[in-house]
Amino acid sequence: RGEKLPKETYAYFDHAFDELKQTKSQAYEEAEQYFDVLLSGAETTVYPHSVVTEDVPAGASRSLTQEIDCEAIAKFCKQHGVTAANYYATVLAQLLHRITREKVVTFTTINNGRSNAHKVGVMGMFVKTLPVVSNNNATTMSNAVQAMQDENIAILSRDFYPFTTMVQRYGIRPKILFAYQAVSEGIDNNIKAEVCEQNINLILDTVKVPLDISVIERDANNNVLSIEYDASLYSERDMKALADMYCTLANELAQVENIADARLLSEEQQNEIISSSQGVHLDIDASKTFVDLFIAQAANTPTATAIADGDAHYTYAELDSLSNALANAIKAIEKQGTSPFVSIMLGFQKEFVLSAIAIEKAGMAYVPLDYDYPNDRLQFMLEDSDSQILITSHAIYEERALDVKCNVLFIEDFINCADKDETPINLTKSESVAYMIYTSGSTGKPKGVMIPHRAKANFVQFIAKKWRLTDKSRISCHSSYSFDASVEDLYPVLTVGGTLYVVPQEARKDLDMLYHFIVDKGITGGCYTTQLGQMLLQNYDLPVEYLVVGGEKMTINPDCKARLINTYGPTEFTVDAAFYELEKGKAYTNIPIGRPLDNLAAYVVDANGHLLPQGVAGELCMAGPQMALGYWKRDDLTASVFTNARFTDCKIYHTGDLVRYNEDGQLEYLGRIDHQVKLRGFRIELGEIESQAGAYDSIQSCVVDVKNDILCCYYVANKEIDEEAFK
Repeated sequence: RGEKLPKETYAYFDHAFDELKQTKSQAYEEAEQYFDVLLSGAETTVYPHSVVTEDVPAGASRSLTQEIDCEAIAKFCKQHGVTAANYYATVLAQLLHRITREKVVTFTTINNGRSNAHKVGVMGMFVKTLPVVSNNNATTMSNAVQAMQDENIAILSRDFYPFTTMVQRYGIRPKILFAYQAVSEGIDNNIKAEVCEQNINLILDTVKVPLDISVIERDANNNVLSIEYDASLYSERDMKALADMYCTLANELAQVENIADARLLSEEQQNEIISSSQGVHLDIDASKTFVDLFIAQAANTPTATAIADGDAHYTYAELDSLSNALANAIKAIEKQGTSPFVSIMLGFQKEFVLSAIAIEKAGMAYVPLDYDYPNDRLQFMLEDSDSQILITSHAIYEERALDVKCNVLFIEDFINCADKDETPINLTKSESVAYMIYTSGSTGKPKGVMIPHRAKANFVQFIAKKWRLTDKSRISCHSSYSFDASVEDLYPVLTVGGTLYVVPQEARKDLDMLYHFIVDKGITGGCYTTQLGQMLLQNYDLPVEYLVVGGEKMTINPDCKARLINTYGPTEFTVDAAFYELEKGKAYTNIPIGRPLDNLAAYVVDANGHLLPQGVAGELCMAGPQMALGYWKRDDLTASVFTNARFTDCKIYHTGDLVRYNEDGQLEYLGRIDHQVKLRGFRIELGEIESQAGAYDSIQSCVVDVKNDILCCYYVANKEIDEEAFK
């Protein structure tokens, strides 16, 4: 326009020299000390990667935008005296806390670098990359934003400290970049842009960082979320879910008192997820127990073989009448007002099932004691359960030599004098406890999980229906009776008139003997721990109709003729909570655990118990009739994991397992969110082993972990110890 440009008093050249001088200053040393405290030990937060099915080159850039309803947000910022930039940065931090479950999250942001007045009109690139560190300490959004604002002010005053030095010194890397772009003011609207005649392509097709999140302020009432992402790491579906969660959370946090109450999904989205998380409805009589179903079956097929071990067997009529006799004997010993439990310590024999049915008929609950367990664990379970009676054999009783203070009923003595015409008895009730299984405990003591009859009945009827059991079924039971997987084999077949075969002790740990047992007995199906089941299918052509595996993550899809079913379930939800039938010949990157069982629901929630969208990983929470009554004598622990759902009117069990729903609506298991592991089908609290090891003479400290499917204990001792004795 013919005007003269003002003379530069401070140029970018001067800025470069000033930055160089600052590296020798006291302010630089103070800044380094500040970042030492802020960043030492901080790990760069990574938003969980998606399963990307399309072939995309690394670093390929894609983007999406979504409008943010910012009326409540603007009101919040004005009321609490915080900037929109710090509000939206806090929203991202809170979202990352929930999704990653990390107490400390670290990402990066940028500012214009023109904090000094003499830089305002200088031509040049002053933009700074700065760290953002959020400690999840605040309970209210106002406190969280204020903490974010205070930290950002402190960091901005030290923005001369180079980010490249932070990368070298602290090892942080930009994985998530956040920026807030406000409306630009003071621009001369008379200046017009001219279109360059040359065809110059300035579109960037490679991402700067894996995840670049910006909030752009178009005007006072219109903010837009923009996400640019690495398409080789993140799918479009999952980025749309991220955008939905961010926008919903941004609004929720402006309107709730406590951060934990803010949802990630809208009402409509939440209802859709609740609906898609339900298992198939199975119409069953909720008042019927397994014992009711067994008694009815015994009346229909009295002469059919119910259970066999070796060359001996019981018909349905014999099992029914003998269990009546034993139930009446138990009632004669029972003391009213004490615990409802009767312990069973027997070998792999048909009398275990006889005892279990009798105990339930007597209106009590059985506790299985695996006599292979160490004596101190058996002693603890016997005493902790306050068992009124111990059913065992003379040989096992003498071998284990436990300090038994309750009544002892020797099974062989009972069999020899049993009255098979004893009066029928069935005192089972839907809500009363059917059995109690002891699982590992992080305090060093096992905890008893109480399973009610309603849970067992739903499970038994599901298995009979879905596994297609009939009166021709011949089911093997390989699992230890102290392992709740045994319930899957022991009981469903007895409700349809089929036969249960107990795997003999010598065949349980010999693959070849187990295979010949299956062939010789004409076994049609059974449940095995995942590793054992995979080994059987890899080494033998099993002539079975189906094979169920569970207890740990499935890793291969063996070529087999049988229906192969992968199951998942904690003891607290009655053996199986989800199942997936594998497709023959299909290659899986992650074999699903599938869909919830009939009448159950499987919800995926964030760290605060709010529902997550499909595809986003979170904790699996189960709901439905297979839920345990809780932990025996552990009201505190029961209350912590059996809670009321935030999103619907029901009680849920927190499994502690990390899962997500894949694109097909099937659950995928991703690992544990705590210190618990699964090894060879057994759920193990590493803390229990560490507690026991730490109590051993001369052990000063120890840590336990699983390495290559081996349970390893690393320890420090103040003198040489006998490692065999220590084991």
